Amino acid sequence: MFDNIGGKIKKLAVIVCWLGIVGSVIGAIALWASSNRYNDMTGIGFAVLIGGCLFSWIGSFATYAFGELVENSAIQAGELGVLNQKQSELNKALQGSKDQDNLLKALLEAQQKTNELLSEGKYNAAMAMMKEGKFEEALATFAVIESVVDCAEPMAVCRAALRDRAYDEAVALMQAGEYEKARDAFKDILAHKDSQALRAACIQALQEQKYQHALSLMTSGQFDEAAREFSDSALMGYQDSIQKFFDCKNAVKEMNYQHALGLKNCGNYQEAAAAFEKLGDYEDAGAQIIACREAIMESRYRAAQQLLENGKAQEAMEAFLELDNYRDSKAQVQSIFAAHPELKKLMLAPGDTLTFGNYMIENGFSRQPIQWQVLAREETRALLLSQYALDCRPYKKIIEGSVNWATSDIRAWLNKAFLETAFTPEEQAEIIAMDILDGTNDKIFLLSVGAAEKYAKNLACQPTAYAT
Repeated sequence: MFDNIGGKIKKLAVIVCWLGIVGSVIGAIALWASSNRYNDMTGIGFAVLIGGCLFSWIGSFATYAFGELVENSAIQAGELGVLNQKQSELNKALQGSKDQDNLLKALLEAQQKTNELLSEGKYNAAMAMMKEGKFEEALATFAVIESVVDCAEPMAVCRAALRDRAYDEAVALMQAGEYEKARDAFKDILAHKDSQALRAACIQALQEQKYQHALSLMTSGQFDEAAREFSDSALMGYQDSIQKFFDCKNAVKEMNYQHALGLKNCGNYQEAAAAFEKLGDYEDAGAQIIACREAIMESRYRAAQQLLENGKAQEAMEAFLELDNYRDSKAQVQSIFAAHPELKKLMLAPGDTLTFGNYMIENGFSRQPIQWQVLAREETRALLLSQYALDCRPYKKIIEGSVNWATSDIRAWLNKAFLETAFTPEEQAEIIAMDILDGTNDKIFLLSVGAAEKYAKNLACQPTAYAT
């Protein structure tokens, strides 16, 4: 009935507050209902409503606060009781911990005795392993119990026995000729007995084997393979390996030299020259290279003469041109040009000039040679541009509809009147027609804007006296 009295007081304060508010509302409504024109109770009703509600609300503060105080006091009393209980439990635990320490100490002592008994058993087992020659297993067992039992002496005996065993195995490998395996085995026991000296003997035996193998290669003429063997780091400084290496290298050069001489004697001068170049300064390789190149030039010169004798003037001319200053090659070219002037045109290059055709230059009464500049060269064809503007003609006399190259008057004049006036029938036959624009194919034409920018960008157009 009196449990949580603080909470009950707070609930009572809330109930009283709401009852006061409800009573104020009811009283105000009753006053408004009894109001008439002779007795107006409207103002009094509002006063009862507002005043009653405020009084009930404020009046509940004290009761609610008292209930809060009582409730907090009860909570603090409960927490104090819990603290007292915890303190009592802690005291009991402290008393129990002393008993636990004694128990733990007893357990540790029992564990130590158990470990000692187990270690003694393992020690005896390890000693038995030693008697059976199982030194690795015995050593591993001693390592487990050495913190409990003194195992230093038997462990030392095991290690010495294992070194003896490894030594005997390495010696056996050495005696069987397995020098590489023996060398590696002695490396792990260098401080045991004469292992270091025996390992050195293994290394020397391996060197001797490699040296003899290299000698056999050298004797059989495999000088490159022998040189690689003698230059191996394993034979560095062993006997005369360095000298043998250079002997092999010189033997290789001598073989290559003789091979190059054979190529030269067979007339394979190009291959012989390449072979002599690989020999560097060996013997007279430099002089042999010069001799081979001279023989190559002489062979090409005779081939060019043969072409000329067979009537192949153009091929002979090209061959003599490639020979440049060799013997009388230039004179041969000039003599071919004199006998075949048409071949000189084949030598044209961009930037060269030539005369071709005749047209009025200074006046309209006599024709003079036309000067042309080579803009481009493609195999036997050349694109030529007159060095001067030769005439003045309209592109289209009467402009009707679209104006293009195919229907222009200048195209018709160039490929009819100008062509027949400036060039003989023979010269006209030498001019090659080209595809220009709009499906046209002409011998004489004007440069397009693109062609002018490509070939004649830095050229100035100057008219002749006749054209002006």
